[in-house]
Amino acid sequence: MVSHNNAVPQSKWKKQWTNRVKLFFDGPAKAKKRQELRIKKAKNVFPRPTELLRPVVRLSGRRYNRRVALGRGFSVEELKQAGIPLQFAKTVGIAIDTRRKDLSEERLQANVQRLQEYKQRVVLFPRKKGTVKKGPIADAQVAKAESQVRGTVLPVKREVAVVETRDISAQEKESSAVKSIVKARKSIKQFSYLQKKKNKAVVATPAGAVVADE
Repeated sequence: MVSHNNAVPQSKWKKQWTNRVKLFFDGPAKAKKRQELRIKKAKNVFPRPTELLRPVVRLSGRRYNRRVALGRGFSVEELKQAGIPLQFAKTVGIAIDTRRKDLSEERLQANVQRLQEYKQRVVLFPRKKGTVKKGPIADAQVAKAESQVRGTVLPVKREVAVVETRDISAQEKESSAVKSIVKARKSIKQFSYLQKKKNKAVVATPAGAVVADE
């Protein structure tokens, strides 16, 4: 409360804006810094790809399970069927997730095929010159690397479902969807009434009598 002839307090001007407000004027500078770090990383790991090979999985949940995306890593069963040992996969740029399990045979075979494609396309340089080793992925006899894969290795191919079209038949043109729905709802509502009516008719009909429709 204001006492005597003092000024009305204005507390709305004391919000301590220097402590409460944060501005992001350093956004462009940070974006440039991230770009420089990506370039530096690519130079350090040359000629290896800048990212690991990851499996294609379906998103969780009933709402998103129709979509596919890159997962954390390949399962042990997928690497086993592709003929790639676990310890060897870590050295050739393949991501591994030992906790993951395949719940469908279709997804398992798709990721195994993805590993097979990677084995065919990857170029593995020998550690020492003149010593070519034969293993799950044989060393390539290439003198010098000229290119490097930057970004996602083997990106996900979005599959577009093809919708089949056909002509509307004469029976479908004559029928009415609204009438069919109304009739179905009416039969559901009157189910108990029609069942009781049918039971009464069976009780009222004497044994051995033949009921004929007019």
